[in-house]
Amino acid sequence: MAIKRLSVFKRARALVLFKNGKSVDEVVRILQKRYHPTRSVLEVKSKYFPSTGSYSISKLQGASREKILGSMRNMRSYAMRMKKLQHAPVFARARLERLKVFNSDPVFVKANSERMRARHKDPVFAKAHSERARKLNSNPVFARANSERMRLRNLDPVFAMANSKRGVLHMQKLNQDKEFKRKRLDGVARHWNTYRLRIKDEAERLGIVTGVEYVHGRSSFEGERKQVVPATSINPLTKLLLKERRKVISVALKELSEAERTVVNLVFGFTEGEMNLNQAALVLNKSKGEVELLFKSALTKLSSNPELKKLK
Repeated sequence: MAIKRLSVFKRARALVLFKNGKSVDEVVRILQKRYHPTRSVLEVKSKYFPSTGSYSISKLQGASREKILGSMRNMRSYAMRMKKLQHAPVFARARLERLKVFNSDPVFVKANSERMRARHKDPVFAKAHSERARKLNSNPVFARANSERMRLRNLDPVFAMANSKRGVLHMQKLNQDKEFKRKRLDGVARHWNTYRLRIKDEAERLGIVTGVEYVHGRSSFEGERKQVVPATSINPLTKLLLKERRKVISVALKELSEAERTVVNLVFGFTEGEMNLNQAALVLNKSKGEVELLFKSALTKLSSNPELKKLK
């Protein structure tokens, strides 16, 4: 794992070794062997001995004890001052503006993305990052603020489109894992089974008898119900009309392209439970915009079908 930000106490290790008469190279080798055996000597040196700033301590090689102690006091006061500044609203706003300027530079954004991608390859860092995010999102105040921040950012069409593409690519990558895809589809089925179950319970409360079927082998979140709830009895004429209706709809759907027909089946629940466009996009591994265009195209064709117009 990469070396984290060093505290004044940890930097004091190098100063103590300086006080004992060690050179910079000797100090680096000792620190690497004792505290960072998996990191390179060059990385340890760059972390403990920055070339500029308040923590630039390589100049203290061979310095007197008083000078070293004075440098430690200066570093401590600098750390305390920065800690206070982090809580100052003016400083926080200025820092945010500075970050905005940096993030508007594509070169910086690309370099930062590469750096984070490289760090996430370390399983220890990835796990710590995930735990930190989970802890933050368990705070309702933070969760609301983060939700509002993302809502405002998605008002920007450029960001919204880029965010949608990232989500699609992420889901495509995840769906390459057959086990993940199976669990995701099971979760979608359970969601819609639960949705139907709640409708059925509400209908029974109002004295309405409904017919509800569940996807075979996939239970609801409220307990598995394999049986089919009987529907209200219908007469032979109604059955014939329903059969003719289904036939007309089936013929009309065949006139659509395969992609359009698949979207209509998912949205209207002809094959499984009804879905919204976002859920259909996830199932098809397409963006919401692509699915929406297919859906609108299909509706335009169906609305101009003369046989369907007779069903109104």
